[in-house]
Amino acid sequence: MFSPSANQPAPFRPSITAWIIFALAVVLFLAHAQYYRPWVEDDTYISLQYARHLVQGQGLVFNPGEKVEGFSNPSWVLLGALAMVLKQDPLAFLQVVGMLCGLVVLWLSWRLATDLMDRPTAVTALAPLVLALTPMLPRHSVTGLETALFTAGLLAAVFGLGRGASGARLVWGLAGLVVLVTTRPEGMALALVPALWRWWAHGRQERGAVLAILTAGATAVALLAARWLYFGDWVPNTFHAKVSASPRGVFEGVLYTVDFLRDSGGGALVLFFLALLLFRDSRRLLSLLAVTVGLMVLVVLAAGGDWMHLYRFYVPIYPLLVAGATAGAGRLHGALVGHLHRPLLVAGVLGAGALMALLNTYKEEKETVRRVMPHVLAGHHLVDAYRETGLWLRENSAPEDRVAVSDIGMIGYAGERAVVDMFGLIDPHIARAAGRQHFKSDPAHVLARDPRFVVLVRDAAGGYLRVPDMAMAATPEFAARYALVRSFRVEYSDEWVDVYRRK
Repeated sequence: MFSPSANQPAPFRPSITAWIIFALAVVLFLAHAQYYRPWVEDDTYISLQYARHLVQGQGLVFNPGEKVEGFSNPSWVLLGALAMVLKQDPLAFLQVVGMLCGLVVLWLSWRLATDLMDRPTAVTALAPLVLALTPMLPRHSVTGLETALFTAGLLAAVFGLGRGASGARLVWGLAGLVVLVTTRPEGMALALVPALWRWWAHGRQERGAVLAILTAGATAVALLAARWLYFGDWVPNTFHAKVSASPRGVFEGVLYTVDFLRDSGGGALVLFFLALLLFRDSRRLLSLLAVTVGLMVLVVLAAGGDWMHLYRFYVPIYPLLVAGATAGAGRLHGALVGHLHRPLLVAGVLGAGALMALLNTYKEEKETVRRVMPHVLAGHHLVDAYRETGLWLRENSAPEDRVAVSDIGMIGYAGERAVVDMFGLIDPHIARAAGRQHFKSDPAHVLARDPRFVVLVRDAAGGYLRVPDMAMAATPEFAARYALVRSFRVEYSDEWVDVYRRK
């Protein structure tokens, strides 16, 4: 246990230079995020479909009458519903909320870096600047998904509970715990880390520790009880669909992690982060950050990584690494200057190392922008083809018709038809089948539900990249019962969205 006096944060009184750097970070972040704003993921429309049905009085359902928790972000779905109640464009509303959460992340990363340095300097303001310049946080603040909110919750919990302060700082921590628990399934485990760390560092009777344990516990119990009473399960159906922790899935998670370290400057970030071990007064807070980062890595390994560009699953801990690395570089600079008495040389060497490491981040973003953004800006991305498909289905089907499809978001939202989910996010049978994320399929089960339409996505050569689509196309019963009636081109990936109708 640490003494309270030794763990109190220093007063936060930044210099004018630090404020200028932070203001620059804010401007760059907003511009960076705005550039990516047209690029919305199909999964966003899963949340919006649940929100729409909730506002319409049909409950938290994707298909009317089917209580399956096919979303992983309860608080985000409720925010989408709030936008609809307020008569706002729900996507634009969620993107603005995401950008605001991104700004909160910038602020808290600066504060965390300052805590690790134990004093405000212009160096610590480089943490938000790095986050604004690199693509991960700006991109995932405007996808329409909950990533930025979850990231802000994690930083708030670590910042608010990582030191012995009370008052407004403690409120940050408690609010962060609530956001973590209610925003993502792994949030319950991540919320335990700062709450238990506070209890361990300050003692069982310390007011902040007691409030942290009670807040995390009460929020988790309330959410679990509501989930069980409404959906009849302790975890979302998406958990069954996505998390297998199979050897192959873990291997995919390892590859995802290696790619993240390569493309995010993670190697240098980790080295500078660990450099804080050399400084005794930084170790206590560093231990909290390290355990949090380690737990998130285990979550990613269990999930087998993710398919979205720019490492969505690692966005929540990236600011922790950046804050720690910034403070580590700053403290190394101070220590080396004290020994070598050559501040410019030391700053040049450390800065060159950091810039070379971040060069891969620039290369990754440049390649992503080259391959994806022209099609997004031209309206030729996959979600655009799905929108066309959904609108066509709405015009050429009866309200009672069902549509079988792998990517359910936009087609279900724009088509306003019940969906048979071939990936299993809203289908408990497929979700609980053996296999890892996106590799589960059961065409016989899908056809037994007698969909009027089946949507498959094929490449220009006639092959199928999605396992459920591949399995369905190879099923004799499907070929006998369904005929191709419409195709929509996806210029981005040179694919075709094919719509089959029951004969």
